[in-house]
Amino acid sequence: MAASTGASLNPLSHPWTLLAAQIILTSLTVGFTKPSCFIRPAMLLPILCMTTVYISTARTRVDNIFQLSWGGSQAVLATYQYIDVAIVSRWNFEHSGPEPRNKSEKQRSPFGADNPWNRLKFGLYAASSFRNCATVFETRGIKPFNRKDPSFIPSKERFIVSATMHLIACYLTLDALTSLGDPDKQAVLFSESRIPLLSRLDQVTMQELIERLTCSLVFWIVNYLVLSTSVTAISLIMVGTGLSSVAWWKPLFNIDNGFPYTVRRFWSNFWHLSVRNRIFAPSVYTVHNILKLPRGSANSRYMVLILTFAYSAGFHALGDISCGISPHKTGAWLFFSVQAVAVMVEDLVQCMWKQIFPETKSQRQIAPWQIWVGRLWVFLLMYWCTPFYAYPVTAHNGDGLIVPFSVIRRMSVW
Repeated sequence: MAASTGASLNPLSHPWTLLAAQIILTSLTVGFTKPSCFIRPAMLLPILCMTTVYISTARTRVDNIFQLSWGGSQAVLATYQYIDVAIVSRWNFEHSGPEPRNKSEKQRSPFGADNPWNRLKFGLYAASSFRNCATVFETRGIKPFNRKDPSFIPSKERFIVSATMHLIACYLTLDALTSLGDPDKQAVLFSESRIPLLSRLDQVTMQELIERLTCSLVFWIVNYLVLSTSVTAISLIMVGTGLSSVAWWKPLFNIDNGFPYTVRRFWSNFWHLSVRNRIFAPSVYTVHNILKLPRGSANSRYMVLILTFAYSAGFHALGDISCGISPHKTGAWLFFSVQAVAVMVEDLVQCMWKQIFPETKSQRQIAPWQIWVGRLWVFLLMYWCTPFYAYPVTAHNGDGLIVPFSVIRRMSVW
């Protein structure tokens, strides 16, 4: 028993140590090896082992349910990141990223001369750059700092002030939304029996419909606040210490574009894009290099779509499992499967519409009524399926506390 306890308290197996080790291993491997080096595929095994250890042991070391789930997702995403930058996209110090298809697009290296310090900085960038802002391989759809002047980059001082205010606002709002939760009420409100909707319409009351809307809306707001808080905090550290430039930290969300009118736009434009490369690149590699489906064909496009949402479901589901939700209780698989099917349905409807009502080039602009019909479609779909994923996670979150230090709870004690 003592040996078991000693092993469980080993600092090397602590969840946060494992996450840090994944980042360090990715940084060293990508920073100091060539894309063709055998070490790159070999290092995937220890990174996978770290993910497995996190998911299987984190509950014995961390009490906060949300932190467990978040960390589990990050452990899986760190594995995805390694697969992308080390194996699939084959990042290289010489190109400051993946080798460009067009040699004329090669960017000037921001890391300077080839020496150990600059290679380490490049490796850290490869391990932590999820949107590749301000590079020739920037993720498509990233919002600029200023839409009227996309080339505008704020000064370091202005960025720090703005980011600090944004961080404080997001943190306090997140604290207020999550610190006063009642575990007993949550267990009833987010019970498994309330997840289905269409199959029990004759039993659903108006109050439950309103609660479903409120809970789904709060779920998305909380996710926005969590992502904004964590990314803004990291950006302040990186910019403040000079480890990265302001240009690398463009806004995370595109919500000022208005509510999307297709599910495809929801995920490719409206919501954050910080996981897109990590799930899209392996999907493309699987379809074209393993399954050998021809590029540009309908089969390859939709197989990439299906795999992309499958990879997304995978890291969300493993995050749930790491905090104690059983594999058959997590709703991540069903939720993201619905998203993939919805995108295919949209494409089918649009194709049929164009066949029935052929358009000239001058008529290709979407009419306002089409935008509003599309927004209604996206709203109703998310209203129906958000509880598939949100309810099990929220019901399992105990006291609901997310932030490491609750200002609201401390004030209530006073």
